[in-house]
Amino acid sequence: MSGIFGIIRKPGAPVADVELDSMADALKHRGPDGIRRISMKNAGLGHCMLQCTPESAGEVLPLQDEASGLSITADARIDNREQLVGELGIRSGGGRRATDSELILRAYRRWGEACVDHLLGDFAFAVWDERVQALFVARDHMGCKPFYFYCRDDVFVFASSAVAVACGSPRKVDLNEARVFDYLVRELEGVNKTCSWYSEISRLPPAHCGYFRDGRFSQRPYWTLQPADLSHLNTDADYLAAFTDVYADAVRCRLRSHTTPASMLSGGLDSSTVVALARQLQTAAGAPTLRTFSAVSAPGEACPETRSIEAILAQG
Repeated sequence: MSGIFGIIRKPGAPVADVELDSMADALKHRGPDGIRRISMKNAGLGHCMLQCTPESAGEVLPLQDEASGLSITADARIDNREQLVGELGIRSGGGRRATDSELILRAYRRWGEACVDHLLGDFAFAVWDERVQALFVARDHMGCKPFYFYCRDDVFVFASSAVAVACGSPRKVDLNEARVFDYLVRELEGVNKTCSWYSEISRLPPAHCGYFRDGRFSQRPYWTLQPADLSHLNTDADYLAAFTDVYADAVRCRLRSHTTPASMLSGGLDSSTVVALARQLQTAAGAPTLRTFSAVSAPGEACPETRSIEAILAQG
């Protein structure tokens, strides 16, 4: 994952470079392909780049759109790219394809906060609107990408980790002992979906978006899981085919990479099925053989997972 971070203050209260630098340092392990930050008077955004998609190879973040006064930093992989390109009327020129962060920014320009209703994939992003002095943030449906924030005393600090937020907070934050207990004691069910290791730092829940403006932060859910109408499926074979279509599409989206993709193969049912589907998709596309990584038992030891791994590898 890449890393995102930023600080927003009220007008007339500048963001110092040293504040952004300390946050970047806390997230530098997420940025092997470059770290960049920008300051805009009372707002500062930063990004630690890990290139994962073909389009990200030439991506520069944070991204500024001077015409609209919008800036974005994002850790995102958008899966419904072609659908978005069509809805936004984007024309490709010179062989260049829009990056995922560009698609998000254009979607925000078109639909405002309703842009999240048009996005599928794994994402956490922040869009700063200089003209109206507002920050819009969002996190993906399942919470695959992290988003932590501090909001107090007319200051909003956000990042991909609570530690980075703590580095950018204007005051010292206290350890959240309830979260520590929750982590150490398995019987606990979880303090909540918003707490972090620090009492003053929160998590944006999955499938939520929010605005910071006029010194206040408000958030709302933009999606909830709803049962689908499956009345058209009559047999077990119909259900299997429908599930396989969705599952294969999910695996196909995650094979989109700027390098040769690979998969963890534990020998369990989940990873074994993912690898089998990915192998089929790679073969059909004429792509290189899928690489896998596994932890296996010593020779001669009876281990069901190792036997499963060996059987899958024997299939190609």
